[in-house]
Amino acid sequence: MPAPKTQQHAADYHAVLRHAEELGRDESPASWTWIGVQTRPTLVRIGVGIMAALLIVPAALILEPAPPASLLRVLFCSTIVGLLAAQAGYMVSRWSLQSKMETQLSDERNAIIATITSLVSALEARDPHTRNHSARVAKLGVRVGREMGLSQSQLYEIHLGGLLHDVGKIGIQDSILLKPGGLTTEEYTIMKTHSAVGARILAGLPGLSAVSEIVLCHHEMPDGRGYPRGLKGDEIPLGARIVAVCDTYISMAENRPYRQGRSLDKVMREIQRVAGKQLDPSVVATLEALLRKEVEAYGRPVEGFEGDRTETEASLAA
Repeated sequence: MPAPKTQQHAADYHAVLRHAEELGRDESPASWTWIGVQTRPTLVRIGVGIMAALLIVPAALILEPAPPASLLRVLFCSTIVGLLAAQAGYMVSRWSLQSKMETQLSDERNAIIATITSLVSALEARDPHTRNHSARVAKLGVRVGREMGLSQSQLYEIHLGGLLHDVGKIGIQDSILLKPGGLTTEEYTIMKTHSAVGARILAGLPGLSAVSEIVLCHHEMPDGRGYPRGLKGDEIPLGARIVAVCDTYISMAENRPYRQGRSLDKVMREIQRVAGKQLDPSVVATLEALLRKEVEAYGRPVEGFEGDRTETEASLAA
């Protein structure tokens, strides 16, 4: 029997993100949160009645002609057990309902994200030189975030933010998006709208407000010269600062129609040159440390470089 449509979308979505491999499984869903002791009079009365009927009647038959105090003790104990049973039943029912609602919400959200991810793939397919660019940014962003000690939920947001950071380019015409040379002032103004468009696409999805902020702010700069808000320094969300550095790194390493991708040394020299101005210096330092580890372990970075353009990478390990 085929899987329900929402489950299939969720499975496709996780396959696209390789979520289990990149982030691992989150073993602390909100549905396990302690609900707290709350009383519901109806449930309590039902519980007390059932437990009293089950315990008091046979106890009375056994104890007769026992003193009235014995029956009072049985009644008291039955009442306590009934209250505890009613509360336990209420907690279980609340947990089950909450878990079901969260699962349904997660499936619906994942189905929508899977659709948006397909749009990103279609967008990148228009330009073979940027194919899989967003996936590479997302994967590198996760590794940088992990080096910075970020939480599981933050890594999840960065992964989605990296994957969807350019989704707003769906609204940019090909004559601008695929132009091989530099853009005119008017064309650049149009191009800059993609971050706001992408944020609007994601803004209506439940639980994705942080991802929407990453998409909106990934072209902000520490010195305030970025767009669309002109934020400075720590005003820029950390996830957006990480995606910005990873996007810059991957973009300079990739081959484009108008230029050959640069070597690692050239990429890192340029990134270091603009650290503190266009890119967050702490994220740049973390990226450099991560690349050094990867070069020492594998002979080249895991993401961004292939083929003959790695001839100067070993110098990072020095």
